[in-house]
Amino acid sequence: MGIFNKLNKYFMLTASLFLIFIFSAFSIANFFKSFYANEMELYKDKLEYRAMLQSTIVKNHLKNNMMVLESAANIFTYNENMDTKDILDLAIKLKNLTQFDRVFIADKDGKAYFSSGDIHNVAHTKYFASSINGIHEITEITDSLFEKGTQIFLEAVPIIRHNKTIGIVCGVYKLSTFSFLLHESMQAKNGYILLTSSSQEFILKSSNIDKTISENNIWEFFSNATFNKNNIREKIENDILNLKNGFMEYTHNGSREFAYYSPLGINNWYIISVVSVDAMQNRLNFIQSLMTKFSTKMFIIFILGMISIIYFNKKAKDELIQSNERLKLDEEIFRVAMDRTSNIAFEYNQNTKTLTFKNSVPKRHQLNQVIENVPESLVENNFVCEESVGEFLKIYERIFNKNVKNSSGVIRVQISNNSYLWERLTLTNIFDENKNIIRTVGVIENVTEEKENEVSLFLEKQYCEALQTDNIYTYEINLSKNTINLLNKSSKKKNYDKLFEYFIKHKIHSEDIQNVRESFSRKNMLLSYFNGVNEFKADYRIKDNKGKYIWTECCIRVIKKISTDEIKGILLIKDISNIKELKEMSEKDPLTSLYNRRAIKKHIDNFLENSKEDKSSSHAFIILDLDNFKTLNDTLGHVMGDIALQELSLKLIERFKEQSIIGRLGGDEFIVFLKNISSREELSKTLKKVLNDFTITYSHSDLSVAISVSIGVAVFPQDGTTFQELYKKSDIALYNIKNTSKNSFAFYE
Repeated sequence: MGIFNKLNKYFMLTASLFLIFIFSAFSIANFFKSFYANEMELYKDKLEYRAMLQSTIVKNHLKNNMMVLESAANIFTYNENMDTKDILDLAIKLKNLTQFDRVFIADKDGKAYFSSGDIHNVAHTKYFASSINGIHEITEITDSLFEKGTQIFLEAVPIIRHNKTIGIVCGVYKLSTFSFLLHESMQAKNGYILLTSSSQEFILKSSNIDKTISENNIWEFFSNATFNKNNIREKIENDILNLKNGFMEYTHNGSREFAYYSPLGINNWYIISVVSVDAMQNRLNFIQSLMTKFSTKMFIIFILGMISIIYFNKKAKDELIQSNERLKLDEEIFRVAMDRTSNIAFEYNQNTKTLTFKNSVPKRHQLNQVIENVPESLVENNFVCEESVGEFLKIYERIFNKNVKNSSGVIRVQISNNSYLWERLTLTNIFDENKNIIRTVGVIENVTEEKENEVSLFLEKQYCEALQTDNIYTYEINLSKNTINLLNKSSKKKNYDKLFEYFIKHKIHSEDIQNVRESFSRKNMLLSYFNGVNEFKADYRIKDNKGKYIWTECCIRVIKKISTDEIKGILLIKDISNIKELKEMSEKDPLTSLYNRRAIKKHIDNFLENSKEDKSSSHAFIILDLDNFKTLNDTLGHVMGDIALQELSLKLIERFKEQSIIGRLGGDEFIVFLKNISSREELSKTLKKVLNDFTITYSHSDLSVAISVSIGVAVFPQDGTTFQELYKKSDIALYNIKNTSKNSFAFYE
């Protein structure tokens, strides 16, 4: 009977092992299937993200060029006296400032002046008909007027003056040029990118693998492809025609490929991001091979473990007799095992607030094996860093709740040598059958490496953004160590402070030094970072290699490295001279170089918007109108009138150059917005000097005309808080002077 029981016991054990083996094999197979499906979904997400990123690159490129054309159109809006030479010069300048193959400017009748010097009539074209109706447009693919067989597309912007379209500004791209410009930024690892027009003709074919796309459009491409599912091609074609996005898997010229197609958002263009399935499959096969080897080893370990269980089961009776000794031995084994890991286990008594470590405490923590009055004592001895005190106390506060089983959080602690660690603290309540807490155990896990990885991912993202933007310089900086080096050239570090002072002294324009010092000095950036600022940006002028000042935009983003407390970041410098130049051209009055009507209104409105909360400061809105200016023009001619306006503009700049915004509204009317006036009495003294400055007699060929100025003044905030309110009040004051004495000034009453 005993033999039978023993045989039955081993039969049950063998059957159990067999069932466990079958279950393990099924689980592994199911895991591989699930893993493959998850990897496929991950590739889809990456492919979709890449398509979105590449769409953004294309749209940003076209948008930036559209902004340049809009700035050029604004020049025509506020300059009514441009002749043919001026128009051709502007077209040539736009061509040089941009990457268009050609630029032309057309009047309302379609007469177009090209940057090449040619003049053609484009009134018959669709893009002219659309743009002359006030529409900003990126055209479809069409044939070139100048090069037969060459395909092009255009960006067109209307020129609007007094709410009427008087012409258009256009930039022309050859498809070959557009493809060349975007080729580098559209590279795709293990794949390629296709960009199609509304007729699904290929605009761009960018490949990073050894593959040539010989087809001219997407329909030819599909005709040479074999799809894995029936009717999938018809679905894809319907999606493209209906501007939908989606995924597709197919074989093209012997290569298995996976693609994501999505509308670009411009006309009906499409972007298609393609990756090689073979490259993906090779990676999956490699991982599957590793997992198979791992599973085999684990199975062998399992069998050996079961053999050990059989062996130790035989000695069960003997071990029961020595139960007390075994319990002590097990506890010691646990301590040794925990000592060989980075985790720390402890028991916490909620009644006495006593914490007892179950394994040896690492020396770097400098803690006793038993700690009283926890958590308060660990806060008082500064073991927990200040920024983590709140989270640390909440972890213990939650665990005292009888309805809570686990309480966990990540905290920063101070160890020896003034170093720090990030640790995950987890407390677990153990309940009896009546749901009363009988014991609380805890585990401390070192997660410093995990935190470091978060910082690394952030920096890697910054590196990617730096590489995808049009920068003239890209640097890595370490504010804590006072170092700077070009991106990916960490061996050539320089002293940040010394290099910064060198640039301040020898490179930065004198008018921008204060702004650059306030924005980018290492001391100011460190102070700002600890006050919650991690991005610093400013525009300034800097000397290029030829000694010429150019406008640049500098942006610095910083982050703290967890393990060392170092403040590190990326510094990006971008050339914005073209944008600044066009902006200045569109804002200045061509005769006097003062702000024009639109620009001065914008600058004053911006200042008032930023000052609306400050009711203690006063600012003066001053309108000046010349007396007898029409007589001067009629008697001595318009040339003399222009000279008078230029001279008076210089006098205004000289008199009000500090703390003011000066502009010409048109004709003989000027505006001066004077900031932070001390009193009406002091302002009156200044205005009397202006009256004296503007009392001038002009003579020519025995003819003389005396001119003077009348001035109306409104004061912020009592007379108004917007440009329109202040303009209206000062104009009323000016009207009163004009109709009484002239050559005087008056405040609005």
